[in-house]
Amino acid sequence: MPSDQDEVPAGAVIAAMELVKGFGDNENAMPGDELLGLIRDTGVTPQELTQGFALLIASVMHLLDGPIDLVPAVIRRLRALELVPEEMLPTMAGVLTAAALGQSPLGWRRAVGAITSAAEYSEGPAWAYTAWLLADFLDFAADEEGATARLTDSLFAKLLEEDAGDERKS
Repeated sequence: MPSDQDEVPAGAVIAAMELVKGFGDNENAMPGDELLGLIRDTGVTPQELTQGFALLIASVMHLLDGPIDLVPAVIRRLRALELVPEEMLPTMAGVLTAAALGQSPLGWRRAVGAITSAAEYSEGPAWAYTAWLLADFLDFAADEEGATARLTDSLFAKLLEEDAGDERKS
């Protein structure tokens, strides 16, 4: 799971979850105009949205048994669908591997260094598509479309409850 230094704004997590649902044609996904309104109203930056995708990737990998085996499959599918430029595939492989090993994918990405100007506009979508494909694999493994969305929704609701409980105690 991500470390404390990877604290992610709630709006970014919700936006990332809703984008992943939308990629998967989930009928319960937030409509695009509402999602854009949420992002605008909460002031989610592209960097925060990437943090949201990183948290989803780490969380899904944390739930899986033997997640390292899934890394090549996700990367092969990213390549086959031509969703991201070839130069982003090693980065996404590293992100997935870090998450599979229980490390922060965002921490790993930061350790690699600054992104190149050529990848500046493709890294955000690469995180999004990687999170979506990972969710798609989880749905396939569960043999139930939307299983990941329901799981992330319930986990997020639980986190909000815990957060509200913590605020009442202080």
